[in-house]
Amino acid sequence: MEKRLSITILLAFLIGFSPFLSVSAQTYTVSPSSTSKPSYQSLSNGWVGYTQDTNVWIKLSATVSGSKITFTATKSSGTFKNNYEVNLKEDVVISGSTVTNRGTLIDDKTGAAGSSSTSINFYPTFSSGSHTYRVILSSGSITFYTNAITVTASGGTTKLATPDYSTFYGTNITTTSFTAKWGAVSGATKYGILVRSSSGTFTNPVFEDEVSSTSCNVTGLQPGTAYYFQIQARNGYSSQKSDWSKGIANPITTTQETKLATPNYTTFSGTNITSTSFTAKWGAVSGATKYGILVRSASGTFTNPVFEDEVSSTSCNVTGLQPGTAYYFQIQARNGNSSQKSDWSKGIANPITTTQASKLATPNYTTFSGTNITSTSFTAKWGAVSG
Repeated sequence: MEKRLSITILLAFLIGFSPFLSVSAQTYTVSPSSTSKPSYQSLSNGWVGYTQDTNVWIKLSATVSGSKITFTATKSSGTFKNNYEVNLKEDVVISGSTVTNRGTLIDDKTGAAGSSSTSINFYPTFSSGSHTYRVILSSGSITFYTNAITVTASGGTTKLATPDYSTFYGTNITTTSFTAKWGAVSGATKYGILVRSSSGTFTNPVFEDEVSSTSCNVTGLQPGTAYYFQIQARNGYSSQKSDWSKGIANPITTTQETKLATPNYTTFSGTNITSTSFTAKWGAVSGATKYGILVRSASGTFTNPVFEDEVSSTSCNVTGLQPGTAYYFQIQARNGNSSQKSDWSKGIANPITTTQASKLATPNYTTFSGTNITSTSFTAKWGAVSG
């Protein structure tokens, strides 16, 4: 005789004293609560109800506790000889000797050799209508299906409470990130987060994520910008997601980027001066890893430099200059972040003047002589000139 088990989940009374739970009445009915001994039925890929031994059959039972339904498949006698795969499937259709619809996999696990039963817990996500469920057991090439149990839902849904925006705040604020934090919601196992700028919308967020804790590192932001975030509580069932919360009341503003200090032009000097080069030197800037240098002549401009370079030290060999010419240079501190470059410094106060090019001495005519004189030639000789 078919049994029917009806359990009504009436949790609305909790609302009166729990700030975390939003619940409406939900009823689940399972039918039958336990399958009876089936007629032997062989399939092309297994058996229904019975194992290979027609005297041993698999009974499926279901119990409801709150929003949880526990399905238990039990051998009528004996134990399973080997480990076996256990699948709980929804809406499997069997027609004659063929499985015409393999249904939807709800959960799976491994059953242990030596056991006589196995159970799988199921948390329905539908709020109305009916679905049938079977447990499929398999080991190697052997597969058998239990008879079906129907689950019917009515009466409403269980929805997680909306996160309380008054618990929202931000920490670890930098120029491009912050850590969003919020209060926990009872029953939530994950949280969705959306982030928008003060001029944007949550429908087009600048950042979104799903996390399993009550904090999230929000990255990829703009310096000196105000941001709002909102949170949704989740537990793996789409029908039980909370509504999205309000946005945080007071926005989180990222810090402004800090430029490197401008190099001090009073520390500038020039050494190793030749007619076509000199070594430019300057004082270090805290935080700088590189320096840009521009060089102009006294009659030129830094927008049209005669020399430019980037170096990783506080000196640079300036080459390709003209003899006897005055030159100015200016420096920019850098650290690899273009937005943190310093302003260009003033030019060196006192220009660096390259030396005049020295002419070689005039050969001394008194050293001139001729040798190996013939009727048509001679060898001319003279004294060497230094350089």
